[in-house]
Amino acid sequence: MEASAKAASTVALPEVEKEHGRGHIGLVVLSSIAGGLILGLVLVLVVFAGGREDVITGAALIALAFGMLMLVALARRRTDQPQSWALAPALGLAVAGLALLILGPSDRVLGRLGWSGRSCSHSLSSGRCGVPAAPCTTGRVERFSIRHSPSWRSSL
Repeated sequence: MEASAKAASTVALPEVEKEHGRGHIGLVVLSSIAGGLILGLVLVLVVFAGGREDVITGAALIALAFGMLMLVALARRRTDQPQSWALAPALGLAVAGLALLILGPSDRVLGRLGWSGRSCSHSLSSGRCGVPAAPCTTGRVERFSIRHSPSWRSSL
């Protein structure tokens, strides 16, 4: 009797399989968003408070890049679901943010960059990447608002 009780106490319990890996990706994403948001608020409201548009925009882009880099690093360390896709946009945002901070483009240059960004994003979203934009055929209201908007005339 004593031997069977002793044998039962030394038998190892089977390990339960983990279904979710090491950590929860939702917490990693949430902490990355919170980290980027906090850094963005500190940079915009404290460090560069009252700065020009290019400085504020550059600081916001750097904060967003920091949040995405945090996502890459924390997901790699804490979970079994690495988010390495976020590395390329993070580096692109960081380069754009640093360029705005270092180069300090004028309002006219920023306006032109904004207009070219809108037309490029329109081309990408319509599935015509690299193809010159065709006349808008989606409706009269959209064509009217694009042609007669004040920003359209001032960017020429």
